[in-house]
Amino acid sequence: MNDRPAREERTSFTEACYVSDGLASAWELFGLESHYAFFDFIFKEMWDCESTSGDGKYKVLKETENLTEWDGKPITSKVKSALIQIAIIEVACAFAIQSLKTKKNSKLAWSYACEANLWLGLLKGTMTGYAQAPDDSSKFAKAGAAARHAENHQMKAEIIKWWSENRNNYKSMDAAAEQAAGKIAPVAFRTARKWIGDHNKKQRAGTA
Repeated sequence: MNDRPAREERTSFTEACYVSDGLASAWELFGLESHYAFFDFIFKEMWDCESTSGDGKYKVLKETENLTEWDGKPITSKVKSALIQIAIIEVACAFAIQSLKTKKNSKLAWSYACEANLWLGLLKGTMTGYAQAPDDSSKFAKAGAAARHAENHQMKAEIIKWWSENRNNYKSMDAAAEQAAGKIAPVAFRTARKWIGDHNKKQRAGTA
């Protein structure tokens, strides 16, 4: 984790960045790919989603705490613990993103940054001792991360499938994204447009 600025030099922006970096370090400790993978996939995905909010992710956390089954079987304490930790990461990340997207040093930006820092602290508390014995829980954390983003990947696949079947009906990708957003899948226009655009680029490059 990067060094934190001196107290008198801190801003809502530096605090949100501090939290984000701390979350990336936690992600790496789980064995969930690299520190940079967190920003490339998790952070960016949440940043691009216009509906990302800490309050929304908190609701997901509460639902996770009440889970009784996992993959069709009674959930074990280790699996639930890993899922909760992944959910806490997302709560903290969402509040950090909201802070970064809000006017720097405004009361609201500071409020989001403080919430993000609070959740980072809670995450650290749940991970006490994890660095000494990560192997036993790492597979559950990986499974939890995959589950957290499975729905998102499914929505992306639905939009790409729809776009492939209906692209000739639209004059532009913007028009198609406007139709897809909220109708084909519950995502914002910006997200749908990005998915369609990325898929189009891959097709032109012959990698789709």
